[in-house]
Amino acid sequence: MDPRNFLDETNVFQFELLTYEPSYQTLEGVESILKNTALSNKSVKYRDANGLEGKMTYGEIFMAAAEYSGVSPFHLASRVKQEVVIGTSSLSNSVTGTVSGFEGLYNFYNIGAYHSTVAGGAIANGLKYARNGSTNAALNTSMLIPWTDPYRSILGGAYYIGYSYISRGQNTIYLQKFNVTPTSTYSHQYMANVEAPYSEGRKVASAYAEFGDLPLVFSIPVYLNMPEEACGKPETAWNPNNWLKTLKVTDGSGNNLALTPTFNMALEQEYYLVVDSDCELIQVEAEAVSKKASVEGATWYAVGSGNNTIVVSVTAENGDIREYTITVARP
Repeated sequence: MDPRNFLDETNVFQFELLTYEPSYQTLEGVESILKNTALSNKSVKYRDANGLEGKMTYGEIFMAAAEYSGVSPFHLASRVKQEVVIGTSSLSNSVTGTVSGFEGLYNFYNIGAYHSTVAGGAIANGLKYARNGSTNAALNTSMLIPWTDPYRSILGGAYYIGYSYISRGQNTIYLQKFNVTPTSTYSHQYMANVEAPYSEGRKVASAYAEFGDLPLVFSIPVYLNMPEEACGKPETAWNPNNWLKTLKVTDGSGNNLALTPTFNMALEQEYYLVVDSDCELIQVEAEAVSKKASVEGATWYAVGSGNNTIVVSVTAENGDIREYTITVARP
């Protein structure tokens, strides 16, 4: 969050004011942002407010969206590029219009595409918003809900961004992630990705680079009690999860042997097992919760008379080790 980390000619654009300035925010600049994507110089059909069919390039649609919403077309294009461009020739399913159950619906800004544990759930949530909009009927009308073509989605989504963020003071990319404005302070974030201001600002910078000197305006927050030196980038937080997901013991014939207590992935780490006197070989099977953790001790063991101690250790990505002990008693 320390703005001083980004005060250079590339990263400063996360602090650019995002209002529409037609004197320098041009179609040429929009196309430079869309370059090397499936949106570059591509025309699509649409229907206007009167139901008449027309045809425009995506760049032209972004310019129309800027006029409609009062939001910078450069910001709109870079935001869409961040949200739905997944390659030089491919786009997210949220803008194909072909998702089962949501055919003919588009959401270019992923508005309402809240995270979900269900596969494809975020896209489905976004397309539900494209179909139903908000609970505010007047706002839905201004947002051109439902978003049944790219034109309606891009213009309507732009209106939402202007209405919901820029007009209420979150008028830079930085403030849309780190909302330190007096309105809904610390909440009302547009994006979940903590690095989104950094990456989106750099995309805007690359677009401006081709135009030379431009009359740009930046709004850079200054915090009380800031340290003398800029705060450094946080160190990578390696995954600390070193719990087992499963723990099972079988005999030489593959029969399950009951642990005492029954394995609980969240509680117990010491287990006991009594085997018959003729059981000389057992196999311990274990799987970690985290795919980034490693497991040692899950293998075959010879069992002698008396007590046998087996240790299964789980090493997390960050190096933390958790040990599970199995005491095997054989008469």
